[in-house]
Amino acid sequence: EWHKDLFGASKNIPTALKNDSNPNAHSTDTATRATAKYKFGQSTTVEGNFAVMKYSETGGAAGKFSDYKHHSWSIGAEHKINAVTLAASYGQASAGSCSIVGGAACNTSGLDGKMFNVGAGYYFSKRTLLYAVYSLMSNGHSAVYNNLNDGKPATGQDINTLALGISHSF
Repeated sequence: EWHKDLFGASKNIPTALKNDSNPNAHSTDTATRATAKYKFGQSTTVEGNFAVMKYSETGGAAGKFSDYKHHSWSIGAEHKINAVTLAASYGQASAGSCSIVGGAACNTSGLDGKMFNVGAGYYFSKRTLLYAVYSLMSNGHSAVYNNLNDGKPATGQDINTLALGISHSF
């Protein structure tokens, strides 16, 4: 994935470091992801992901944001037992590294995050599924990773979610 002049980093950093209002500044945001999936027989699937994200901005004045790079990875498994499907996954993102125009100190301490999910589903038919999923997202003390639909957590806040539902495909 590649974005030109989206300023993904400047939209998520303190105003004093931002470049997005500077007409001479430009940004390049890139993400590279690799995913592998393997199915054991008819009932068990495992998957792994690895991604590297980089946000770069040029043309900024001294003391402004220059670049940020971090990686993330996840593993997951799903197992089917007749009409029941069990699933679990774990992933984490590193705090990464950054730089400021002019060489000023840049700190990424606490920008890491982790997420654990566990769930189960019961198929009443090929088209109707009853499911439950529990997720725990742990943010580093400076991170704001978010899996909420209707809000933004406080910096460093951990998030517990429970989803219960019925899915019917037409």
